Amino acid sequence: MKNLALVFALLFSSLLLSAQVIEENEDFQNDTIVRSFDYDIGIEAERVNFWSNGEVFGESGFYGQIPIVQTYGSNNIISFSAIIQNYGTVAVTPQLNISVKDRDNEEIYSQNVTLSYELEPGESDTLTTQAPYFNFEDYHQLGFIKFDFSCSIVGNIDENLENNTKSDSTEITYLRFARDNNNVTGSISPCDFVGGCIDSDKIGVIYTFNASHSIGSIDFWVDESTPIGSGFVPKLLEFDEDANDWVEFASGSYYEISEEDLGSLKSFSFIDYCYVYVPPNEQIEVLVAIEFYYGFETSGLAIGIDHTTPTNGFENLIYLTSQNVWTQLESNFSPIIRMTIAWDHNLNNNNNKDLCLFPNPTSGTVQFENFQARMVEVVNIDGQTVKICELKEANSQIDLSDLENGSYFLKLLIDDKFIVKKVILIK
Repeated sequence: MKNLALVFALLFSSLLLSAQVIEENEDFQNDTIVRSFDYDIGIEAERVNFWSNGEVFGESGFYGQIPIVQTYGSNNIISFSAIIQNYGTVAVTPQLNISVKDRDNEEIYSQNVTLSYELEPGESDTLTTQAPYFNFEDYHQLGFIKFDFSCSIVGNIDENLENNTKSDSTEITYLRFARDNNNVTGSISPCDFVGGCIDSDKIGVIYTFNASHSIGSIDFWVDESTPIGSGFVPKLLEFDEDANDWVEFASGSYYEISEEDLGSLKSFSFIDYCYVYVPPNEQIEVLVAIEFYYGFETSGLAIGIDHTTPTNGFENLIYLTSQNVWTQLESNFSPIIRMTIAWDHNLNNNNNKDLCLFPNPTSGTVQFENFQARMVEVVNIDGQTVKICELKEANSQIDLSDLENGSYFLKLLIDDKFIVKKVILIK
């Protein structure tokens, strides 16, 4: 009887094990089955080609923020590129669709470009928009501008729309340049590279000027991993074609990192007066760099980085003292090193006598005569910005009645230049 019970127990156990194996095998098959579509294309990667026609995919790098004055000037076109892949089972002809929307989500530019041949299954290729390009000459407003990418199949319907769209956005700011998207996703230090961790190592980001202007300060994210006591010096450099090298033209003071600096965005000015002259119909590149000093630590100052920017990293450079040369990082991130355009207190009032403000003194409202300003920055006698007014085309006045009595400077953005006028407020 005991033997019979043992046989039944073994048989029951075998049945359970068999059922479990069959169930696990079915789960495995269900997990590994991938549904394929006949018609399925997707955007593998996208790039906004600032100030270029996209001859090299993403060469210009991405701009998270652009000062409004730099949307004027020459050569400020933007083209768009995307790598399209055929995930389907049949050859198709892909089309790239671009839509640019303003801060009110109104479309201000669109273009479609079609590949000139069929893309075989598993293959990918790059599509880039052609003239007419998006041009900032047609758009000068503060706020976010959105770039929408989508792809479609000529003559057929895509059966899988989950991978067909991507979007990027850039903020048109009053004074700030930035390559990042305002997201801290990691950090970088020359100590991460072979030959790094030597005093005077540098990491820099290139910014392109379309119009002449002075530089006020730079900002960068000090990562929390930075050892207290590490130091740095901010630097500005221009490329010298004769020397075939980046040459310093301005420097800040040496600064030592303290505990309160960690995990924050710090702003630093320069010892030198930093004016960037851009000849007519040209562009000037400025390299904004942080020079590292390690304080005998085994690891050094680390800069925050942003992986959410659609970039190849061609605009990000590193200088290792041991190698004595600037090289491209060619990274999929942007170091959080920003540049702020300066408010120039030395602008001359007397050169613009034909530009009139009235009444002056005023009890509140200031009218403009003989010019149309796009934006007005109101600065008190201590140099502090107390108000910024963006003006519509039909608006030729601002209201200062919410400010205290006193003297103010009105910094007026007219075309691609800043003009300063003084006004007295008496209520």
